[in-house]
Formats: sequence, structure tokens, C-alpha cells
Amino acid sequence: MGRGEAAIRKTVSEVKGCEGCPMRALFPNNAFVDPQLPNPSRDLTRFLIGEAPGLEESEKGIPFVGGSGRVLDRLLRGAGIDREGLTITNCLSCRPPGNVFPTDRNNYISKIDAEISVKHCVRNHVLPLLKSRQWARIDIVGEKALRWIGGKFGIAKWRGSPITIDTDDIERRTS
Repeated sequence: MGRGEAAIRKTVSEVKGCEGCPMRALFPNNAFVDPQLPNPSRDLTRFLIGEAPGLEESEKGIPFVGGSGRVLDRLLRGAGIDREGLTITNCLSCRPPGNVFPTDRNNYISKIDAEISVKHCVRNHVLPLLKSRQWARIDIVGEKALRWIGGKFGIAKWRGSPITIDTDDIERRTS
């Protein structure tokens, strides 16, 4: 699906894999944002993982189409990378209220349920994609994605540095 196309919008209540998630229990009508899968005729070995969908992503059902997506598109063009060849998703597949990531200070979910929600989403939606093929490159965008996917903290320290993505470690941390 191309960036300009709208996905079939579905709610977290309709998505297999969201059962048992505290975010789904609190916000059953929240939009689920499917990963953007690459055009099969393009490079299928690049994967980009962000934090969570924003308003435009939630409305269109496509990751990285809002402000962050416009910045990403400029960076990709400048690097000569075709967005249509990327798999793109987020650690959290539904838009958090007020664009506040659940594990950040907030008042819409308990600290325990916030951790459970992100673990649930990573385990059920991101990990299967990570394990689906041998990736030539995985780009992590944002502090939360660095923590949940890379197991690292301090994005400024890691910016531009290669890190190993260990799916067994992600599985342990999200179980």
C-alpha cells in the first residue's frame, strides 16, 4: 500500500493480537494502525520502527504519514531510499491519548498497565515482523522504540550507532 492510500480502518477491538491489552480495554474504539508493508518489487529487507501513531496515522491507518512522516520522507529522499521498499511500524499500534506514550507520565493508564500494553503490542505485532525475514537493516526511530526494540536507553548516545537487535531478548523482555 502506498503512502497516499488509506488503509481499511479498523479498531483495536477488531484486531487479532490485541486481546488482553489494557489499552484495548480502556480505548476499544481506538484505531489500529497496520504496518506499512513494502511493495514486493522493491527492497524487502529494510525495516523502520517508530514509537506510536499520531493523529494523521490513526485517521489514515498508515504509519508515519503525519509530521514525523513528512520529515522521514525528506530524509529518505535525501538518502536515495525508496519508502515503498520499507516495512514500517511502531512499538505501539494504536494512538495513545494526547499522543502521550503509555509509559510516560500520564493519567490515563496505570504504570503497570502501561508496561503491559507496550509489551503486549511489541510481542504480538512487532516481534512477528522482526522474525519474518532476515533484515539487512532495521532503523529505530525515537527513544521509546530504542528502549523496547533495542533494549537501550539514551537515544542521543546511540544516535547513528549500529546496535544488534536480538529477538530472543525482546521476547524475554516482553513476556
